[in-house]
Amino acid sequence: MSPAAVRNRRPMVTTVGPVALVTGATQGIGRAIVVALSEAGYRVAVLARTVADVSTVVGEIRHQGGTALPVPADVTDPGDVERALQTVLSEFSALDVLVNNAGTGIRKPFQQMTLSECDCLVDLNLKGVLYCTQAALRHMGARHHGCIINIASRAGCLPEPNLAVYSATKAAVIAFSKALALEARALGIRVFAVCPGPVDTERIRRLAPDVDRSSWLTPQDVARAVVSLASDPSRGTNGAVVELY
Repeated sequence: MSPAAVRNRRPMVTTVGPVALVTGATQGIGRAIVVALSEAGYRVAVLARTVADVSTVVGEIRHQGGTALPVPADVTDPGDVERALQTVLSEFSALDVLVNNAGTGIRKPFQQMTLSECDCLVDLNLKGVLYCTQAALRHMGARHHGCIINIASRAGCLPEPNLAVYSATKAAVIAFSKALALEARALGIRVFAVCPGPVDTERIRRLAPDVDRSSWLTPQDVARAVVSLASDPSRGTNGAVVELY
């Protein structure tokens, strides 16, 4: 099925429950977050680039009785981001929570990084967050209500060798989250940065099958923190950087 066909298909939706949009929502941490939000009673918009993956996750959530909307989109394309948000508003009429999770990492010495690899990390890890947040703020600001949760990384707080560009993008996301929280507070919008340490995802298992992951976080650990921040206004000071280990 083409992206246009998925966008134009009219799913059965309900009008009960808050609405959350999660980017990078079909694998690892993002998938765990969108499932946990659905289980917590949210109507969820599942955003990722691959149509088949989006459809699979949406189908699983609906099978479990949740309300999910497929939103195939590329967060590095501002036009695609705007169309995605309009799809969410058209179907759900609101957006209460944005989780900027889409991102990637490349582990290699900085001197070996190509310009295209640097651009990829900056575009996806930082610009994607900026584009999605600005689009969401136009709606949230008008309602004086909303919560934005940016998934950063421990590497943004404690940079690591061979992750120089990745660490830089995640540090930028943390700084952006703190500054935006100061701006958006008057609009009734809460902003957080969640910074997990190593997370045991399928992707990591494929890339490093022999690494001891016994002390690592699970995607569900991160998802629980996100649901707590999103659902309970008393949890976490606005602008907080939530480190998970």
